[in-house]
Amino acid sequence: MRLFTEALAVLLKVKLSFVGFHTRRRLDWLNGFAGEPGQPLGESDPVMIRAVAVATRRAARVVPGATCLTQAIAMRTLLERRGQSSSLRIGVARSIGGSLDAHAWVEVNDEIVIGHFAPGSYVPFATNESLDRTIA
Repeated sequence: MRLFTEALAVLLKVKLSFVGFHTRRRLDWLNGFAGEPGQPLGESDPVMIRAVAVATRRAARVVPGATCLTQAIAMRTLLERRGQSSSLRIGVARSIGGSLDAHAWVEVNDEIVIGHFAPGSYVPFATNESLDRTIA
């Protein structure tokens, strides 16, 4: 329940960060409740990662407009607080009508932990890590 409450607070904080400045100033109380990043990054803990993913998805059900991007940012924040390394990915796909669709997800050790989709359906934007490997 505590992890769910924290996930809910982080989702709300992320969601509200997209609103206007004046609205955010009125909602500064969320900063204290949502907490700040803490532990140094360490080895992946699959049990912790799964628990954070479940809590994030459950909390997203009660936050209106909790998009894939909102959930991915919240999930990455929660993992980072627990010393878990992860990567936020954003990709695009062309729909049947020809328009571009975007999607966000989080990966740990090249495995999608939130924001699942059909393999090959979204092409991720290049990241600093992938650009570094290309250049090297």
